Amino acid sequence: IQIYPNPSPGIVYFSIPDEATMEIENTVGENMSSVLRENAAVASPGVKAFRFSRRGMYIVRIRFGDHLILKELNIY
Repeated sequence: IQIYPNPSPGIVYFSIPDEATMEIENTVGENMSSVLRENAAVASPGVKAFRFSRRGMYIVRIRFGDHLILKELNIY
């Protein structure tokens, strides 16, 4: 599971298994996942690219099987 670049100027690539689910929240707790899906593109097999239009810190939650992975993402 990779998230890059981090920090990022706006476009972030997520390499996560197809079976995994991902949620993204801003620091206020608003779920940004649906907004970002509208701006998503497949960069290459297994890699999705998302465009963030707002600067700030985001929390990425990735659920894969019985595992929960939390990542901090910074957009400048």
